[in-house]
Amino acid sequence: MVMFREMREETIWELWISNPFRENSFDDFKAEIDRKTEDRSLSKSEKEAKALEGMNSALAMLGGDFIGN
Repeated sequence: MVMFREMREETIWELWISNPFRENSFDDFKAEIDRKTEDRSLSKSEKEAKALEGMNSALAMLGGDFIGN
């Protein structure tokens, strides 16, 4: 497990350092990759629930009705 984490860290570092147009820090870049990885690991129903939550939040900001309740 430790070896896998170290290899992953090294791969992410190489991706970050190879981009001459990088605008964010390595930690921010790594956090973005972690977030994308987490999003891919969600089940379909979890993705739908997350999308519904986002829509309801946006509608609440606009003063609209809630979806799916």
